[in-house]
Amino acid sequence: MIIKSRVINLLLCKKRYLGKRLFIYKRTATSIDKSADLFVDTYCSINEPWNKRLFCKSHRGVFRLEERARFVCNDMSIHDGCRISVGKDATLVMGSGYISMNCEIRCKEFIQIGERVAIAPDVVIRDNDAHQIVGSAVSEPIKIGNHVWIGARAMILKGVTIGDNAVIAAGSVVTHDVPPNCLVAGVPAIIKKEKIEWK
Repeated sequence: MIIKSRVINLLLCKKRYLGKRLFIYKRTATSIDKSADLFVDTYCSINEPWNKRLFCKSHRGVFRLEERARFVCNDMSIHDGCRISVGKDATLVMGSGYISMNCEIRCKEFIQIGERVAIAPDVVIRDNDAHQIVGSAVSEPIKIGNHVWIGARAMILKGVTIGDNAVIAAGSVVTHDVPPNCLVAGVPAIIKKEKIEWK
């Protein structure tokens, strides 16, 4: 399904949801450039209250797509307080699963999140440093595999690939690739266990 941003802009001021596949809840600061594209396959909710009973008290979220940005989603629930920003000419691809409260995803080049991914509260995923250190790249793609669990307050930094079935412990700072079926923890994150399974 392709939803042009100009159509979304007309509907945002009138409705809490858009169509049957894309939901943008009211407490969302939304900025979508006219040249940006959204591709929603099954379902995507943005700033969905974690606790439906506390909907009126939910945290304000941010959803921003800059010039020619691409947002591709299969089946993801993005909960309240999350700040999603896709920069100029950048692509954010999301498979399925959920992103819990108050997470931040800043995409300047390319971020891919796989299927059945569980992301806990206050996680930060950034493929860029915002400011460049001389001699290093400003941004590098991030790839998160299928069935990955990212613990609360973890940070995933630029250039990282996380393998399938991996677990990122709470508070970890991931600066290097994580092999499949591994548990990593620490600052910077290192392998603590191998050949793990989680459910």
